[in-house]
Amino acid sequence: MKTIIQGKNLKTTYGIDYKWKTIKNDKGDDVTVYIGKPKLTKKTELIEWETIAEVDEKIEYNSSPIFNINSYGFTISVGKINLSEDEVVNVEEKITRVDLGAYVLHTDKVLHEEIVLKEDSEETLVCQIKAFNKMMIESNEKLSSYCKLHKLNPEETDVDELFKLVYPNKTYSIRDGKLELNEVFSKEYDCAWGTIGAYAALDATVTLNTVKTRSL
Repeated sequence: MKTIIQGKNLKTTYGIDYKWKTIKNDKGDDVTVYIGKPKLTKKTELIEWETIAEVDEKIEYNSSPIFNINSYGFTISVGKINLSEDEVVNVEEKITRVDLGAYVLHTDKVLHEEIVLKEDSEETLVCQIKAFNKMMIESNEKLSSYCKLHKLNPEETDVDELFKLVYPNKTYSIRDGKLELNEVFSKEYDCAWGTIGAYAALDATVTLNTVKTRSL
């Protein structure tokens, strides 16, 4: 039986995960707010397999099955083959086609990839991130005051970087379009125990959560 070696033709479509939801404001009107930071998404689909080469016999693999990681995710190959002296590809599956009198090898070689809506999505994301930064910063008094003091445009200011600057070692959540500080945080305390003259002072870092502490 002969061997047919095939590569992929792909279609990758870009989009935006807006992280929106609609809520009622104080006046009872419907308003759209962020529940997370907008992100760029992409979905890759296999359009067809295209023949790269045909060999008039069964071929052997270079190596044993192996896990592979590429820009399209995880794949499991049944082996590797050389398309040329310098080009090695992974064989993702082998199909026996009795009607063709052939073994068909599907490889991870991408012959063509159609890109859809990438530029439009990237431009939209820039606008969405600006709106997100503005909404989050203006929902927090300290962040908003910092921008006013230093004459920063909230739309052009990365809210995550600003938050790290204003609230070191703290984290935040987004609830109904507003940035809120998380209650759990870390704080350093100097702790010493023992009797003076009998034990040396020992510095320790205590992480506060829901546990109450007291001085000994």
